[in-house]
Parts: sequence; C-alpha cells; structure tokens
Amino acid sequence: MRATYSRWFFTALIGASLLGSVDLASAQPTTRDHRGPRAPRQPPPPPPQPVANTPREAPPAPREEKRESRRRGFLWQAGRWDWNNGKWDWKPGHWERSRSKKKWLDARWEQRGNEWVLVDGRWDDADERPRSAPPAAQEEKFENRDGYAYVRGHYEWENGQYVWEPGHYEKLQTTKQWREGKWEQKGNEWVWVEGGWVDFPRYPNSGPPAYQNEAPQSRPGHMWIRGYHEWRNGQYVWVPGRLEPVRQNKRYVDGRWELKGDHWEWIAPQWNDTPRYPNSAPPPPQSENQPVKVGYVWVRGQYEWQNGEYRWVPGHYDQDRTNAQWMEGKWELKGDHWEWTPGQWAAYPKYPTQPPPPDKDESALRARQPAGVGWAPGTYVWENGRYNWHDGHPPVDPNQHRGEIFEGSQWVRVGDHFEFRVGRWVRPQAPPPPPPPPGPSNPPPPPVNGRPTQAPPPPPSESQAAKPGFIWASGRYEWRTNKYEWVPGHWERARAKMNWQDGRWEQRGNEWVFVEGGWR
Repeated sequence: MRATYSRWFFTALIGASLLGSVDLASAQPTTRDHRGPRAPRQPPPPPPQPVANTPREAPPAPREEKRESRRRGFLWQAGRWDWNNGKWDWKPGHWERSRSKKKWLDARWEQRGNEWVLVDGRWDDADERPRSAPPAAQEEKFENRDGYAYVRGHYEWENGQYVWEPGHYEKLQTTKQWREGKWEQKGNEWVWVEGGWVDFPRYPNSGPPAYQNEAPQSRPGHMWIRGYHEWRNGQYVWVPGRLEPVRQNKRYVDGRWELKGDHWEWIAPQWNDTPRYPNSAPPPPQSENQPVKVGYVWVRGQYEWQNGEYRWVPGHYDQDRTNAQWMEGKWELKGDHWEWTPGQWAAYPKYPTQPPPPDKDESALRARQPAGVGWAPGTYVWENGRYNWHDGHPPVDPNQHRGEIFEGSQWVRVGDHFEFRVGRWVRPQAPPPPPPPPGPSNPPPPPVNGRPTQAPPPPPSESQAAKPGFIWASGRYEWRTNKYEWVPGHWERARAKMNWQDGRWEQRGNEWVFVEGGWR
C-alpha cells in the first residue's frame, strides 16, 4: 500500500512541473530585435592538408650524447631522429641489456626514391669469436702509484664487435708480477688470452741498465755511496745514491752485478777491513805553486793512507823556527809494503856534507880599498843548514895588519863532512929564488932520511856519490922508491860518534912528512 502511494505522488509531481513551464513560456511578451540586419555568414575554412607519413628530406646529423664509456653486461643503443607530425624529433639513446651470441644493429634512415624510410634496429646473430685482428690499442696516460701496478686497457669481443676496456690499477702482490693479456690468432680466429699475476723470475736473464747520472754530495766524516739497480718484482729498479758515515779502518766495496751461467746475480756491497799499509807506491804529488812568505816555510802536500786508499792532503804554511829546518815526510818501500815517515822540524846539521860553491870574485870590491891596507877575503859560512857568502873586508883598524895578508881560511874535508879552518894574518916573505932547472949539472936534492924534499903533486879529482852507512876516505900520494905514487880513495864503514880524518902531507923543515888519517 505504501509503495503504491509513493509511485502515484512522484508521477503527479512531474506532471505539475511540466504544466507550469508551458504556462510561463506562453505568458512572456513578444520583443523586437533592434540590432539591425545580420552580416552574411562566412564559409567554413578549408580542411587541413593531410600530414605526410614519410619525410622527403634527410634527417639532421645525430646529436652527440654523453654517456659512460662502458657498462658491463649492457649495450648502448644510440639515439636517432624520428619523423613525427611532419617534423624531426630526437629520440635519446639508452642502455640495453646484452644478449648472448647476439649483436645489435642500430636503426638507420635510408632514402628510397624521393622519400626517407626508417629501418628499425634489431638483434642479429653474432660470431662467437672475431675473425679479424683487434684495432691498435688506445693511448693511455697514467702515473706510477706506489704499491700498485697499472693493468693496460685492451679490446674485448662483445656482441660481434671489438669494445675498448680501459686500464685500471691492481694492488701489487708479493713475489708476483702482472702479465698483460693479449690477442692471439689461432687458425682463422682470434682468441683473447687473459692477463694475470705470475711469479716473477728470481734472477734477471739480462744485464742491468747503465748507471744513472748523479751529483755526488759531500759532508765531513761521510762518503758518497753511488746508486745502483735492484731486481724487484721482475724488473730493474734504480736505487738512488746516498751519504753514509765513514767507518774507521774500513773500506766500502760497491755492490755489482755478475753474470753466472744464464742469469745475473747481485753481489751485495760491504765494508771490508783495510790493510794497514799500502802495497803499491803513492801517485805522483799534485802540483802546488805557493809564493814565498817571509817568516814561514811551505810544508808540501802529501798522500795519506786512509781507509784503504791514498787521499791527497794539501800543503800548508808553518812558522819558521830558529836553527831548525823542516824535513819533508816521505813514503818508503819496506819489504812488500810502503810506510809513511812523517815530516818534522830538525836541527840543522852542524857540518855540511858537500863542498862549498866557488868563491865569488871580489876584485872590484877590493880595488876600492886604499893601498897598503890589509884585506880579509870573503868566504862561505855554514849557517842554518846552508852556505851563506860573507863578503871580504879590511880590518876594523886600517892601521892594523898594514902590509899583511890574510891566508889559510879554507874548507877541509873531514871524514864524511867539511869543516872550516880559519886563517890568520901573516906578513908576506920575499919568495926564494927559483931553483935551477934540473940537469946533469944540477940534480934534484936527494931525499933526507928517505923522505921527499919536494911537495906532492895536486891530488886528482875524485867525485863520489854519497853512500848511506859509509864515508869516503880520500886518495893520497905515497912516497915510494924516491917518487910520489897515487893511492886511490876507498869507502869506510861509518862508526858511531866518530869522524874520519884524511891523511895529509906536512912540510917540516926541508922535508915533507905524511900524517896518516884515521878515526877520531
């Protein structure tokens, strides 16, 4: 009953609404249009021309795309131009997962007649191994990194084409070296041989490179150890030189490479004991040109034996010392080795071992003296280990020794040296008349008691070089069978604290007597 009533009420309501709308419309008054005549209706625009589905012009040049050099397991599908609604739209490239034994052929536009047609990219079957050699390796710039080895880049075969795999660093492995991979041709195919770590050879089979140029350094108490090549991780590595403290009585021996059989071995450097004495002579002394310095003497440089080698020690000035002379040091061969005798200051020898030089000419100096005044001739005096000339001179008192002459000063050989005998003032005597020449009527005077009455002839010259440990006993004339006969000199062995005095002839009265020489 309630459902029937609801349907009746809804129908009545709709009918009343429609009736009201008709009455309202019929009640509106009629109005006039005052806007004037309407403009003629324009014809509709022509329909748009149909868009060509294929382009008739070539696509633009491909865009440069920035991307990773490579993504392992993926293949880069390059971007391309698409023809959409009558214009070119760029479609960027993207990475596509690789497919086994497949290669990707990029899409491309081809001109066919007066139209351009897109040939879609596709996957195609790929050769499992290349049949052509790989391209030349790309140039790579890298720096050496301590503790790492650089593995060079190489080409890999992927999706039917060579793809460059950049190099990278690998951490070094002890006693290992990196062996680079390589492509090898086997038959009509190319096969990649993987690189890897392998044991490096213990010894090199080729000699080391040449030594590198180094500027040696110096520091007191140190020596320069030159650099050398070391065998490390299968290759020669240069170890720079260095300074190292000197070790007393030690000599440094450089290490060296030696060929033993088919390989080279390193003989390590070491410090060896140095011999106390050298067994070879020192080098010639270095040239030293030093000016004379008043009050000083120049001590010449010399070689010293230091740590198993001769080292030059430059000379220097030393202050002069009264009545002493500098004796230079010297190297002497003693047995099978050489020993150094250091230089020292020593007293001058009391007597010279060589005769004095010839007397100087004093005729001009003596001519300036007044007549009748005595004159003491000049002579050489032994002073400070050398002969010094002292000029002649008149007496201090001109009236003293007037009419006298000075005679008898001379150097006399005594044993292995010379001594000075001071002369004296004497009044000259009138010379005796010359004896008549000998002949039948004037025979020579007979000897007195078997001794000669005439002076011996002048002794002949005997020039003998010094002989260590010996002295020269001069020759002499002997009176034999009423005539002088020459007896040559001879060597006498030197005696400690004794001097040899040569024999001599002395005139005693009207005869000549020989005074024997001997050790005094």
